[in-house]
Amino acid sequence: MTEPTREQLLHLADRARRGVLLPDEGALLADAVTELETENAALRDGLAHCRHKPRVTELSAAIERVRALHRKASHGDTCVYCAHGQRLGYDTTWPCDTIRALDQAQQPPTTEAP
Repeated sequence: MTEPTREQLLHLADRARRGVLLPDEGALLADAVTELETENAALRDGLAHCRHKPRVTELSAAIERVRALHRKASHGDTCVYCAHGQRLGYDTTWPCDTIRALDQAQQPPTTEAP
């Protein structure tokens, strides 16, 4: 037997509310609810135990720290952090290379033919 569609389940729920649900329909509805509860619990557990969540938070904070250093100066179009290296010949215009690298869309890795 195929799983009931959303519309079929809503129809069964409506029949249950009106008190006219047949025993076979009640069993079908109960099975569907049990299956949805199981799927919901599995998804909730997966999110709660996501091993990458702490790393994503850590990396996001690191990016914000870099952005705080490489900020636009209040006087002109220079990067505050990069301006410290000006005498070494660094480009200090805003946005600097660091900010441009952070803002650049991630390029998919390329694979070379052997």
